[in-house]
Amino acid sequence: MPKWPNNNSRQPSVRGPDACAASWTLAEADIVKLAIGLCVEKFDANPDWEAHLANVCHDELLAVCASDRALDVANCLLECTNAAVGTFIKSIAVSETVLPGQLICSDWSQK
Repeated sequence: MPKWPNNNSRQPSVRGPDACAASWTLAEADIVKLAIGLCVEKFDANPDWEAHLANVCHDELLAVCASDRALDVANCLLECTNAAVGTFIKSIAVSETVLPGQLICSDWSQK
């Protein structure tokens, strides 16, 4: 993160919290892009899932798939997201207690 001196002092113009927030935001973007790639690779390898990403927003990946493969796809989303997080962030646990079945809903209003 570049730090440019203020006009009136030798202090950096980028405050610590701003630099930290920017670093997390940039990391989040890289994590989500990697997770997308990992999911697409797995979806392509499993055409019977009939899965595709329907929406990606900030830190969420939303997929649509064949109903009978929903648990496989939910598991894939968790695995790919955790793998992507683990690639960039080493000192924070990459998985909460989330079961794949908790990610499944029948329509967008249940999201």
